[in-house]
Order: sequence, then C-alpha cells, then structure tokens
Amino acid sequence: MALLRIQDLPDQAAQLAAEAAIHRLDPQASLLTDWRISVVEVMGPVPADALCAALRMAGFRVELLVHRPRRIGPADFLMLVLQVAGLAVVGAVAGTILGGALGSLYVRANPVCESVTDGGACTAIVFTVSLGTAIIMGLATGLATLFIGGMRLSYIHRTGEDVPFLRL
Repeated sequence: MALLRIQDLPDQAAQLAAEAAIHRLDPQASLLTDWRISVVEVMGPVPADALCAALRMAGFRVELLVHRPRRIGPADFLMLVLQVAGLAVVGAVAGTILGGALGSLYVRANPVCESVTDGGACTAIVFTVSLGTAIIMGLATGLATLFIGGMRLSYIHRTGEDVPFLRL
C-alpha cells in the first residue's frame, strides 16, 4: 500500500491523467482517492517509490505520505502518553542523582554540617534537594516531550508527512 499526495491538480482531467499514470504501471491497482486534499491510496504490489517515479515522469509533483492527513488514531496518542511518562521517569531519576550530588556538595561545603549537633538537618538538605530536583526535572522532561510530540502530531494531522527530527 502506498499513500501519495499529488499536488497541483487543477481539474478532473488532471486527476484522471494521474490515475491513468498509476494504472499504466500497475493495471490491477486499487485506488482510493480524496481529491479535496490531493491524496491517493494505491493498493497493489508495486512499491511506492516506483509509483512516485512514474507520476513524476508523467509530469506530476508527488510526495509519499506516512499518514493520511487529518487522521491520527488512538495509537498515536497512546504512544505520545507512553513517551511522556517514560521520559518523565527518566528525567526524575536523573534529577534524583543530580540533586543528591548537589545536596552532598552543599553539605561538604557547609561548615555547620561538620558538627555533631546539626540534628540531621544536613541529611534532610540532601534529601530535599534531591527530591526537588527530581520533581523539577521530571516535570520539565515530561512537558518538553508533550510539547514536541504534540507539535509532531499536529504536523502529521495538517500535512500527512512525518517529521523525522521530532521523533522521540
């Protein structure tokens, strides 16, 4: 199956010419067309690259699509939620490690923490800094992942093309 966008089809004659160019390469191909958004779904054994080349030879501007424009399924949203959750956990773990290191450096640099009478306050500082950094980094990575994934799904929804540099 190939999902193609054929651009600049001014009238029905051009649409029929595009269909004819596809059928010249693959006579038994089944076509599902949506000319409002210039999308043709070709079901047949011929590879998508060959179909694109045949249409370009016939004088059409064509591009291969990953998703049908304006169609994003529940699986796309589920993957986004799983990515947000997974990367938020990774950010929280990294924040815990970074916060523990920063808290420990603070305790070592603070002369009050060297005395026996600090009453465990310095240990609480390490825990508090570690917890705070974990929360901040977990939220930051989760929100950044949600923003980037939302932008990617929005672009797919509008154009039908995937954005490889925004893939997570």
